[in-house]
Amino acid sequence: MKLVKHTKTLQATGLMLFALGCHAEPVGGPEYTVITQAQLNSFSGKAIYSTENFVYVGELKAGKRHGYGVSYGKGSSVIAGQWQNDKLQGEAVMVDLAANSVSAGHYEQDFMVGTGALTMGEDVVVGEYKSDSPMPLDPTCYKAGSEIPCKESELFK
Repeated sequence: MKLVKHTKTLQATGLMLFALGCHAEPVGGPEYTVITQAQLNSFSGKAIYSTENFVYVGELKAGKRHGYGVSYGKGSSVIAGQWQNDKLQGEAVMVDLAANSVSAGHYEQDFMVGTGALTMGEDVVVGEYKSDSPMPLDPTCYKAGSEIPCKESELFK
């Protein structure tokens, strides 16, 4: 029963990855405005802006990430999801190509909470996350699609 529960969670996570990563506006829909750092604090709407550390494409409210958006970090990280007051708030996916890592789940104030999944290479850990812990409580671990003891996972070494 436990494996079935987590298999459904992983399938839902895969669907969420697809949905968050393939967000598109209909033809003729709202357009994005390229804004400068000087315009940022007063801008609300769909925008594209960049800093020395990242490029953000998404919704802003009074210059803060608010609504759906994708942040492309310097190097190889991407965060796609819901933002509120410049923090992740809602469903989100984080991808770090340099670390070969993906995390997907529900975020509150930039922390994953509730059921979520974290991958690194072939290893996946699924469980209930608390806002003050980087790893889930009572996790279930997988390697290359097979359940393994978490002490054997690279994520716990």
